[in-house]
Amino acid sequence: MAARLFGYRSLSSRLKKVPAKCRHTSGSKAAERISEGLAHISQTWGEGTELVSAFYNPAMVSNRDLCMLVVSCFADLRRKEVADLPEQAESVQPLRLLDATAATGLRAMRYALEIGQGELGKIVACEVTAPAAAQLCRNIQENGLVHQVEAVCADSIEFMRQSGSASFDVIDIDSCGTASPLLSAAVQAVSDGGLLCITSTDGRALCGMDPDPKTAVKRYGGRALRSRGYSKELGLRLLLNAVTFRAKEHDWLAEPLAPLWQDYYATTFVRIRKSSKVSHKFSAHDLQNTSIVHQCVRCSSFFVSPAASTGMESAGICPECEAPLCTGGPFFGGSTWNEAFVQQLLTKCQAKQMTGICSWRKLTGMLSALSSELRDIPLSYSVKKLQRSFQVHTLALDKYRASLHRLGFHTSHHHATPDGLKTDASNQVVFDMLRARANLEPPRKAALKSLASKLR
Repeated sequence: MAARLFGYRSLSSRLKKVPAKCRHTSGSKAAERISEGLAHISQTWGEGTELVSAFYNPAMVSNRDLCMLVVSCFADLRRKEVADLPEQAESVQPLRLLDATAATGLRAMRYALEIGQGELGKIVACEVTAPAAAQLCRNIQENGLVHQVEAVCADSIEFMRQSGSASFDVIDIDSCGTASPLLSAAVQAVSDGGLLCITSTDGRALCGMDPDPKTAVKRYGGRALRSRGYSKELGLRLLLNAVTFRAKEHDWLAEPLAPLWQDYYATTFVRIRKSSKVSHKFSAHDLQNTSIVHQCVRCSSFFVSPAASTGMESAGICPECEAPLCTGGPFFGGSTWNEAFVQQLLTKCQAKQMTGICSWRKLTGMLSALSSELRDIPLSYSVKKLQRSFQVHTLALDKYRASLHRLGFHTSHHHATPDGLKTDASNQVVFDMLRARANLEPPRKAALKSLASKLR
């Protein structure tokens, strides 16, 4: 059920679709050669579907393509920033990159082969298990990258801590599950103005669907809410809040560049600022960027407020249907993406100059959807759930947006929620709009007439 819900197939079902010509059988083991982008790797299988070497996940191809695009744009951005400083115009250094969860090393090798020459320096690929690290070394040799990609067999958390502060300009984290344990060490190991590429595949916990409701609190420091129209956006903001909290411990600034939800996982790109001037600015505004949400347990009403002003105490009664309110968060309530950087990504998508990336269409669609979102408005309504509350006939999302625009409010969608409605209108205005429509089309069920007839 969970596999169907989050849109991925089991390992055995994916193996059945591997063409026979891609497998080279030797004795009781099968060696599978996989090409992605400009790199290729080998995987070794034992009896049945037992994996002997590191795991390759074909469902993450678009995620790896996105990381190639973001790091390439980040290299262009750093070069431009250094060029704008006259005293440092001739000191542009290649970026130092760490693949903290290397596995097969495919991601690290794609960085080396697909990012422009001179943009990246030494790349370190870290893998904790000895068999996987041995396969990683063989893959590096087969791709002819021994002099650029260094394989390390070590625990990535200890490796980042022992490497010291500001050891890498880019740190890529794509863990099998939550990325939370690696965040603190990554924030310390990245350089001033460096980039963290964070992918967390525990979508169930981020969306509040884990059997243990405290899982998100343990991992990200905030409560996720299940089955809400904004569950995925709240999951992204919980991940961002965890990163900003780790940076806040050292009085550093975490600047989100582009958070995206794909399929069953969250990906975010965050820049860490460590200079004293920026840190002082951050200290004056960090509490305003931490928010909580009070959500009605019956209808779709929710109310977002700064965590510093309300805290996590009980929120009381919903003013629309008089049901109890539950509390979610704390989460990152500020702007989640950088407009100039996202436009830079879109420009590069349109040019399609990077060889190796095959999912240009998907990346362009996701980034275009992200660029049209309201940056400073956290969370969104689900139009389907709103209409279900009032039992009115289905109406297109654009109709509701047009109504709010005529009232002088701003609206947008959310890239991870097809029927998401983000707006700066108050909850009362949104519900009055639905009540006005319910008066024109009386509810189909008498049990909800009291909610529909409550006009203000």
